[in-house]
Amino acid sequence: MPGASRLAIAALGLAAAVASGGCQSHIQLRAAAGPAAPLAQRLLDYRALKPMTPVRQPYLYVMTAVQRHFLLLADGRRVHDPQDLLAVVRPDSPTARYAGKVRRLRRIQFWVGLVGLTLTAVGATLAGVGFSRDNQPLGITGSVVGGVGLLGGYQLGGLFDALAKDTTLSAFTSYDRALRAFLRLSDRDVAEPCR
Repeated sequence: MPGASRLAIAALGLAAAVASGGCQSHIQLRAAAGPAAPLAQRLLDYRALKPMTPVRQPYLYVMTAVQRHFLLLADGRRVHDPQDLLAVVRPDSPTARYAGKVRRLRRIQFWVGLVGLTLTAVGATLAGVGFSRDNQPLGITGSVVGGVGLLGGYQLGGLFDALAKDTTLSAFTSYDRALRAFLRLSDRDVAEPCR
């Protein structure tokens, strides 16, 4: 029975990781004038919405140091989710494509974690029942199923998380050019002082 207890505790940890994996604050971005406005207004929009730099902020997650990405805008707001940038870039921009890829990767990560959690819970239950009733084959099968669910869910979830973070950084890196294209601003427009 001690093995089943450890599997149950691990399942709870995996559940917490799955539940907290996609929690990010969202902000509403909007260009005040839009791409059809006069140049002076588009420049004001750009100066408020332009990126400062992609920033990596360390934090602890499942006892492993990883990086949490956000994009700091000139007006002081932080963008954590590239989906928030879609209102101020064109739909065919690299930023929009990366944002869509991040959304798909996060969805896959969620389902992989949920399947891992389910296998872990089923395995812990089978192991607990099997070992408590002296049914060694059922207990061993449950332990294997639970272990596969726990390790597989954790490893694959971590893989999709890393891919999503890399793609998020790509979205943030491509944002400045995409914002300028949306606002129809050239490099020369941006380099000149506001008129």
